[in-house]
Amino acid sequence: MLMAAAYLYYNNTYYWFGEFRLPRSEKDKSRYGVSCYSSKDLLNWKNEGLALRVSGDTASLLKPGCVIERPKVIYNKKTGKFVMWFHHELKGQGYKAALTGVCCK
Repeated sequence: MLMAAAYLYYNNTYYWFGEFRLPRSEKDKSRYGVSCYSSKDLLNWKNEGLALRVSGDTASLLKPGCVIERPKVIYNKKTGKFVMWFHHELKGQGYKAALTGVCCK
């Protein structure tokens, strides 16, 4: 399920980024990563998979069950990289552990 989306236009293609959570119950508010879809015409969309996914690494802050919300993506011409930032809450801690996440590729 894709929620809270952001868009990017790059090289004649639109990219749609949004929260991804598995379709379980309304009680499961966990996010599992950030989805990416692409389109040339804004009508037909292709699922590009997860642009950012939670990690099974126990040392990672991006664990299954953490909250990843409101992703934004830009292209930085100077570095030639895409930069994503998002709201991040540690697993089971809610707003008392609210962080800002940033990643680039």
